[in-house]
Amino acid sequence: MTRRPGSLPERPGLTVAVADATDPAAVDAAVAGTDAVLSALAPRSRIATTPGTGRRG
Repeated sequence: MTRRPGSLPERPGLTVAVADATDPAAVDAAVAGTDAVLSALAPRSRIATTPGTGRRG
């Protein structure tokens, strides 16, 4: 499951679903009927950054 379908290359046996991981109903629909789900979710950092620099602190 991804928000950006072009970010994952096509592979035999892999089905890519497009959905918003923060929407429980969308996730349920995207994974319904699957045998397995691979998760590589990387939540955004909650550490404040300096505006315009991307630097922490």
